[in-house]
Amino acid sequence: MVEKGKYFTWPNTKNGFIDVNGCMKLSNQQIDSLAALKDSGCQVAYYEETLAILDHVGGDYVNRFFGQEGLMGGPIKLDYCLGTCVLRGYIDCVIGMQEMHLEAEGLNVVLPNTIMEVRRVSDDFVGQVLIMSSEFLESLRLNQSLIAAISVRHQVFFPFVGQETDYVKGLFSQMVGLLNTTTNPYRLDAARALITAAFYGLGYYLHLQHPERERTMPEYIAEQFLQLVEEHCVEHHETDFYAGKLCISSKYLSICVKKSTGRTAMEWIRRYLVQQAQVMLGDNTLSIQQISNKLNFANQVLFSKFFKRETGQSPLEHRKRRRGVR
Repeated sequence: MVEKGKYFTWPNTKNGFIDVNGCMKLSNQQIDSLAALKDSGCQVAYYEETLAILDHVGGDYVNRFFGQEGLMGGPIKLDYCLGTCVLRGYIDCVIGMQEMHLEAEGLNVVLPNTIMEVRRVSDDFVGQVLIMSSEFLESLRLNQSLIAAISVRHQVFFPFVGQETDYVKGLFSQMVGLLNTTTNPYRLDAARALITAAFYGLGYYLHLQHPERERTMPEYIAEQFLQLVEEHCVEHHETDFYAGKLCISSKYLSICVKKSTGRTAMEWIRRYLVQQAQVMLGDNTLSIQQISNKLNFANQVLFSKFFKRETGQSPLEHRKRRRGVR
């Protein structure tokens, strides 16, 4: 039973649904909407700071959730794992650098520390939502190769085939039942076992759908480059740094990246840098000057010119637009 004023902590998270103090607070408005969801047949469950599940939820509430969480209007970095089962309708979003159209029926998994933006949820959307804290995900002790396979650089949407829809729907319903059985001292352990099995099921799906193939050298270099850019673009804006890390020339790096991705190395650096800037601009506690410093620009003027050139908006205009969306 969800009680008004109930808090449960989600470490290191902020914005809207998860408040600026890092606590997931269910406001009176959200409680009322959850009550309405239950009246409409949606099942809701959570376990302290660890796990939250919405079963058979409609597009109206998902739109509100993503809006409150800050995912609509601009990209943010998730500090938790988000699983969304699309049973009807669709979600248009950007995950990492990939534009995604998540259409029924299938499952989307977004791992912690991934940058995500939701652009639209269809009015007829019906689905299931699973939220796991980073600590809970770590407690599953998943094989690291499995985590890599499910990461944003690979497949993050799993279309259902055959009886998979019924299996996943049943899994969500089981977990709601488990977490709502408060007399069961093992309910979290049981939910952990179910989720672990589901992750390995996804891994097997990937193994069947995307068998390992030998990559060409340009493909390998491009993949390593994109990983480095994601990690270091805030501090390093030039190709020489990444070429040095890969022990190749900047010219050869540019050739490999262009051949494998269709974009130049500098285009990728700028795209990642813009995305990081947009994430920071979503944090209203940071001034434009502070963001400029964090992104290693010489001064605020250069940062503003860069951002305007890449997006068509000044940093302040972008921030005002996001505030309007929220």
